[in-house]
Amino acid sequence: MRTQESVSTKIPHRRASELPAPAQPAPTHRIAAEAVPLFRLPSAGDPAPPVERVGALCGWAAGLGLVGTFIAVRAFVAFFGVVPGWYQPAVVGVGVLGMALTVGAFLAVHQQRLPWWLLSGATAALAANLLLVFSAP
Repeated sequence: MRTQESVSTKIPHRRASELPAPAQPAPTHRIAAEAVPLFRLPSAGDPAPPVERVGALCGWAAGLGLVGTFIAVRAFVAFFGVVPGWYQPAVVGVGVLGMALTVGAFLAVHQQRLPWWLLSGATAALAANLLLVFSAP
């Protein structure tokens, strides 16, 4: 039979240098880890993008906005007429897609080619909306 005196309840003291290192989190998927910095707002420590690039992005986006305004006015007038049921969601959806691509271009201003690809996609969405709006009855 054991007595209380023979059972030790003391926990040995360890120094911080003797403790095992905390486990590192498992690496995430490579594509997801690389895609995160593509779309982000610049922080205070980031270098400024070239002025020429920002000016060209702003000019292209302004042109898209100007043409998009005319398309939106025409679509608004068409909404009061008799149009097919798919017309309004299609026009609004393609317009929102174009705006999202334009915003993505500004969020990717530090990338080399991505903003230009995104603005090209926004231009294609604008052209599709142009065809939708001016082909409606």
